[in-house]
Amino acid sequence: MKVPVILEKFKDLGVKTTQEIHDKTMGLLGNVHGKTNKLGGRMKVVFAKPLDVTKNYVMSHQEEVKTDEETQFLHQAFVDSDEFLFSNLSNEERDRLVAAMQLRDVKKGTIVIRQGDLGDYLYVLKEGKLTFLVDGKEVGSADNPGSIFGELALLYDCPRAATVRADTDCVLYRVSQHTFRHIQTAHALENVDVAREVLKKNKMFEGLSDDTIKTVSDSLLRKPFKKGDTIASKGEEVQGLYIIKEGHVKGTNVSIGSTKYADIMFDPGEVFGEGQLISGRPAPADMIATTDCVVWVLTKERFFRILGHLDLKQLIQHVQDIKFLSVIPMFAYSDVDKIEIDQLASRMTGATFPKGTAISTAGQATKPRIFVIKEGSVELSNKTGATKTLGAGEIFGFGGETLILTNRLKKQQQEEGKINAGQADEIGAKALTTEAAIHMAEKNLKNDSVVAQHSCKVTEDLTVRLLTLKDISAVLYDPLRLGKDYRKTAKMNPNLTKEKLERIRLLGAGTFGQVWLTKDTVTEGAYALKIQYKRELIDYNQAEGVIREKRVMERMHHPFVMSIVNAQQDSTCLYMVMELIQGGELRSQMRDYKKPFLEEGPTKFYASCMLEGLSYMHRRHFVYRDLKGENVLIDKDGYCVIVDLGFAKFVPDKTFTFCGTPIFIAPEIILNKGHDKSADIWSLGVLIYEMLYGTNPFFDYDDPNIDQKTLFKRIISGKFEFPKHSKAVVSDKAKDLIEKMLVVDVNKRLGCLSRADLDLRDHPWFRKVNFGKLYRKEIDAPWVPTIKSPFDGENFAKWEEEDKHNLKPLTPKEQHHFEKFC
Repeated sequence: MKVPVILEKFKDLGVKTTQEIHDKTMGLLGNVHGKTNKLGGRMKVVFAKPLDVTKNYVMSHQEEVKTDEETQFLHQAFVDSDEFLFSNLSNEERDRLVAAMQLRDVKKGTIVIRQGDLGDYLYVLKEGKLTFLVDGKEVGSADNPGSIFGELALLYDCPRAATVRADTDCVLYRVSQHTFRHIQTAHALENVDVAREVLKKNKMFEGLSDDTIKTVSDSLLRKPFKKGDTIASKGEEVQGLYIIKEGHVKGTNVSIGSTKYADIMFDPGEVFGEGQLISGRPAPADMIATTDCVVWVLTKERFFRILGHLDLKQLIQHVQDIKFLSVIPMFAYSDVDKIEIDQLASRMTGATFPKGTAISTAGQATKPRIFVIKEGSVELSNKTGATKTLGAGEIFGFGGETLILTNRLKKQQQEEGKINAGQADEIGAKALTTEAAIHMAEKNLKNDSVVAQHSCKVTEDLTVRLLTLKDISAVLYDPLRLGKDYRKTAKMNPNLTKEKLERIRLLGAGTFGQVWLTKDTVTEGAYALKIQYKRELIDYNQAEGVIREKRVMERMHHPFVMSIVNAQQDSTCLYMVMELIQGGELRSQMRDYKKPFLEEGPTKFYASCMLEGLSYMHRRHFVYRDLKGENVLIDKDGYCVIVDLGFAKFVPDKTFTFCGTPIFIAPEIILNKGHDKSADIWSLGVLIYEMLYGTNPFFDYDDPNIDQKTLFKRIISGKFEFPKHSKAVVSDKAKDLIEKMLVVDVNKRLGCLSRADLDLRDHPWFRKVNFGKLYRKEIDAPWVPTIKSPFDGENFAKWEEEDKHNLKPLTPKEQHHFEKFC
């Protein structure tokens, strides 16, 4: 960073320090929706109205009939444009966009666009002359047919940067943001849905999880072929797996060895090439397009990157292990996610025991583990003489904590007639209190030993799958999560109302409200109170979003993600009471007067906390979508907590809403291609870069007046450099991680494939991090905040309360939007 140059640019603003420089430049990157403190240093969010995405898409506009000349004119205008929005459209999307354009005649003197108004249309000039004005001064004009303006309005609800006036009678074409986004969304969903259904029906993918099928389908490349084209040649290496989307393909000249076969036809929805990918054998036939056709291709490189070198026998066993573990009560009734079940299944091993083997003796030490019987049988007996025989498909284990049946589960099974009263205590699992189970689990884990509650003897040659308590702990970190009664629940306290909270000081102000440090006047406990104004939420189409935020927070039970204590509302505001995090923003740790970056050790610690918190959300299909330094707080122990879940959303598949902070937004959000956890992985990569270098990979600090179009172009290009003259010392491992996270192609971005966050954790930069110890806060934090009292707010910047008394009251109809808040 060239401080003297930046200082010169900001001298009229009274800016003096590198911190203030950063704050000022960040303040220029948002829009009028954002709120700023005295320095103007809050990074502002951008967003569009949520899109109602349905699979049975119906065009939201009436397509106007156009002549061939008009259609060609509009096509050429978009092709000639250097705007990134149009250069990334497929031919089908461009055809739909042209069909959706509406013709408008504009009289001389008409204001087509007014500076400061929220934009919602893009325009293409066909005839006439337009003048552009900023603050009343002419800054340019357009009279060339095909000139395009207003394109940012297609992305999100942004205020117009200039006024556009018609200086002559003009003919324009226009399209709305809503229509444009629906065109892109429909195109994405149509392709994805068909591809996934085809994959699910294919025997090769039959055992794969929905998440893996999703990753595979998202990685498909669309390729058109003309009638007569050769898609694959006999005898050559197969380059991918092919799925026919449209048209027909013939396999001809078919032979394997000396045996010849008849030609074979492939119709839409059929697949070829999968057998050769697995076996490595060359193509047995020439694959010829018999009509014009469109084929989806999963390239060989992507196939193996996503699925690995598949051993089908191992895959089948792995799927069976997952199914068994998923129905074992201590997992089925616990806070255990699918990826963790998958990890547990990966740790299972096979074993065999001949008839007559004594696996355990009641009262003697044995290893704590779970047995799943594949073949054979065992007899269990205890000291009282009670016996029970178990066979194929049944499970048994040692240690009360290893096969927990809680009192609630026992009662449920008794009522359903599955077990007799007391049977669980007689043979096999022993019901324990929560406290006893936790202590026993910790003791058994430490000693890798447990006293067997029963004797186990093999009565028929036995084949089993095994899972040890050590393996369970290595994956889950915390024994509290095992068993339904042990699941952490939201710390909701309906008695903690705003009337009982005394406001101490303002901690921060966001896009739609404020956060206060408060004191419970009854218990004298300290809490954070988030206040959001209904009028602002209504005006910016975010009423549904705040209800979603509250529901998401109710589902969060992780030390690195903010949770909620209570919620209420009145006629003007919504209130959310939350746990108080007093260490201030991570952003404050990232920026320092003398050194505007962090050393690599602290960076890795904070990044690990964020990765752990985001992984928790992602595995439960929640995406965060606004990761940045000021949305991460430091708790009293020095650990990160992700806060402000205003853009968080349950996303089982993909979502298409444009939202986030510009310098952290992922390319797929900008291009409206649909996004999921991939957007958070990108933002984390940007934030790691910022922590290490004190600057942004796509924002030029030497050009603080950069506009958002230029910023977005840089982001979707994915091109960035590591500062050559930075004083920061950054390892090659850290640079490699950043390069792998900031990849535009989601299908190549580390952390976005079938292993998700596990690929990040296995990267050399993260590899030595013990995430179990991190979760349990057994690692010393690089900085622990000084907190003088439960009501100390000195680690936060000073804020001034904004006057909201003049906001327009809500109508009864508008109040209806918040009925489901609480």
